[in-house]
Amino acid sequence: MPSPPTGEPAAIRAAARHAQLRWFGVALFIAAVLVLGGALAGVILGAGRVGDIFVAMFACGLSLGTFGSHNDTALSLLRDNRWQPDTPAHLVHEIDSAVLFERLQLSRLEPTPRTAWVLTVLAPLVLAWAVSRLVL
Repeated sequence: MPSPPTGEPAAIRAAARHAQLRWFGVALFIAAVLVLGGALAGVILGAGRVGDIFVAMFACGLSLGTFGSHNDTALSLLRDNRWQPDTPAHLVHEIDSAVLFERLQLSRLEPTPRTAWVLTVLAPLVLAWAVSRLVL
């Protein structure tokens, strides 16, 4: 009888990639909050448009979505593959901490890599649009 496969290196690599990309979402969110502050200041000072605030808020939401979708995908993939020998130690520690504190919520997570990638492309574009509305 053949032995079962010992690992899912593709899933582990994907989990590590999504774990790294969630920090891109954090950077996008910080930038979007700064743009939102600029849009609010512009409206308060009479030099901006109210529409700028809405575009900046949209950029904030998409950047949070980028972080959340990458985070949920990484945790879901780690939950399903944490016992694989190729799993990096820092990711094993992270999933162990998540299991300890969020057992019920972690069991409900589903990986959504396509959504994460779409948001990763869309969020910077909307942020650039928001910046261009403030600058131009």
